[in-house]
Amino acid sequence: MTRSTRRQFMQDVAFGGAAGLVASGRQAAAQGSSDASPWSSRIGLELYTVRDLLAADHEGTLVKVAEIGYTETSSDSSRRPGSPG
Repeated sequence: MTRSTRRQFMQDVAFGGAAGLVASGRQAAAQGSSDASPWSSRIGLELYTVRDLLAADHEGTLVKVAEIGYTETSSDSSRRPGSPG
C-alpha cells in the first residue's frame, strides 16, 4: 500500500465526491426526473480548485476533469502562470 499525503488524500476525496455527484445527476436525468433543473447540465468546475494539479500536469488534469463529467470550466483570467499571488 502506498502512503499518500494529506493533500493527495483530499484531492482524491474531492475527485471521488465530484464523480459521485455527476454520476447521481446523470442517473436522475436518465430516469427522466421531472424535478431536474434545466441548468443542471451546465454546472462547471472552477479551475482554481485544481490549481496545484494544473501546475503539475495541465493537460492530464483537464482530461480527468472531463472524465468526471464536467463540460464547463471557469478560470480567473487575470492570473497568469508564474504571476505572484
